[in-house]
Amino acid sequence: MSMTVTEAVARTYLLATGKTSALAEGSTKYEKILSLFNLFTESWAGEAGVDWKSLRLTANVTGTVTATDTFAIPTTLAKVSQTRGDFVRIVHAGGTVESDYTVVPIERLYDDGSKLQGAGGFRVAVSGANLVFDTAFTATSPQFGGTIQVPGYKVPAELDAGADVIEVDDPNWLCFITAAEYVRNDITRVQQYGNLVAQANNAMEGMVQDNNSQTEQVTAIWSPGNGTGGETW
Repeated sequence: MSMTVTEAVARTYLLATGKTSALAEGSTKYEKILSLFNLFTESWAGEAGVDWKSLRLTANVTGTVTATDTFAIPTTLAKVSQTRGDFVRIVHAGGTVESDYTVVPIERLYDDGSKLQGAGGFRVAVSGANLVFDTAFTATSPQFGGTIQVPGYKVPAELDAGADVIEVDDPNWLCFITAAEYVRNDITRVQQYGNLVAQANNAMEGMVQDNNSQTEQVTAIWSPGNGTGGETW
């Protein structure tokens, strides 16, 4: 199911007000709805416990491992996959795999404040906007100079033009939740709020079920930095 911004704005306005009149692009009401679209699309992409298969990265960025244990997560990633069977991987030229790292909660990376090597393999954790490995790399590490491959999910493109296509799996969810927010503080329409939220919740449940029925796994290649957030991607 696909829907352009223009189509979604019209549907949202109809749900919120019952009016079929088209909103002019750039008008106050149009821009309000568009702003909510971007807000809720970001919220959808970061939905806890869900890795949206439609957001798997297809474009790759390459780089090399440097002498540190902390690397900035590229801004193109909404989040790093923690799905069973997904690994952060360090690969050398020619595709030779040097090491696989299991993504674990940050508290499993430490023991009394010290770094540890996991008995079941190497570990890496997400800490804020960084990936932290279970041991610092040095120039003599076998991983040094390798490329880090990270299974991850992209940040949806910001919606701007009327012809932009909604990336949310079910655009109806975006229309329902946006319409709900549109009427929430409108005393003449607030009675619609509960019903719109209920429809949004039903649509979300359907998206999650459809997403969980898919099994495709794709790995995105990530170029590491020094963890300061100053890298260029």
